[in-house]
Amino acid sequence: MQAQSIPAEKVKRIDIGVDTEIFAPDPSAGLRARRVYQIPIEATVVMQTGKLTPDKSPHWLAHATAPIMRDDPNVWLLFVGSGSSDSLAEISASMVQYGLADRLRIIPPVNLTELKDVYNMADICVYPDASSLSCMEAAACARPVIVTDLPWGKSREEAGATLCYRRGDIDDLSQKIRWLVSDPDARKARGQRARDSVLRSF
Repeated sequence: MQAQSIPAEKVKRIDIGVDTEIFAPDPSAGLRARRVYQIPIEATVVMQTGKLTPDKSPHWLAHATAPIMRDDPNVWLLFVGSGSSDSLAEISASMVQYGLADRLRIIPPVNLTELKDVYNMADICVYPDASSLSCMEAAACARPVIVTDLPWGKSREEAGATLCYRRGDIDDLSQKIRWLVSDPDARKARGQRARDSVLRSF
């Protein structure tokens, strides 16, 4: 803070944190949300939440998930948040290319209570580029979370809350999603590890 001439003793750090009573595993909430959004109970849901803007690169997730959905008819892709018409079109392009638009859901922003339900509807949460607190809320709900390997992502991976992929490497992202889709035990273990990390550190 020397560059701004602010005395060090006047600078305070506020660590990020998650309300782990609101954001917690709740299978019944997840089932309820699936009924609302007409997603099969047996589906494997890959999800990104937050603003669907270029800095969040939601189209990377669409590109990475499309071939998995092509190979596995039980995989669905869900986005929760708002974005420009261009961003939404870019997300949809991969789905249309592979004929998968019927298994894509783009849901407008929801309130806090519904957001908890939405996290619990997901099997895997992915934040392929910039991210807010959303990834930690997902982790608190015991969802396995994939994030970029930028420094903030690596630090959360070291804490056990997330799993990193190489930023912008669609093949690497796709491989990590495919692994979690194909291995329910790994999903469960990663999700519990994420929840434990949030309880311990966030």
